[in-house]
Amino acid sequence: MKAAAPIGWLAAALICAEAAAVEPPLPSPTPGGAVADDQLVFSANGSRLTGGFGAGGGSATWVGNFGGGTVVGAGAEYQQISNAHWTLGTFSGAVAPGLRTHLYVEGHEGAGDLGERAFHYSLLAGGLLAQITSRLS
Repeated sequence: MKAAAPIGWLAAALICAEAAAVEPPLPSPTPGGAVADDQLVFSANGSRLTGGFGAGGGSATWVGNFGGGTVVGAGAEYQQISNAHWTLGTFSGAVAPGLRTHLYVEGHEGAGDLGERAFHYSLLAGGLLAQITSRLS
């Protein structure tokens, strides 16, 4: 009887997958194909380290899609591990000037404390992604 349950679930999943595959896509909710898609993304994490120390943090980020392959994001993050903690602001952006090329930039700026010592954190990165062939980028 135990083997029948997984087979039943598999059959139900396959039937649903087949039904989803033949349904036409829903029409775009924005008129004229315009893209105005803003998202808020929240995350949280936590863990217990050896010695009874803990770690955790969270972030909130806004991501805006401006169409034409242009995406911008901005957010804030807090992290804590044992006696160290830091807060930082983040920003990111990407643009796709062509179908096979994407340019991106991201930055992180913040500060924190490691015990009694304060520190500052700064990172700026950017790059170019290009699709060379249909299977290699």
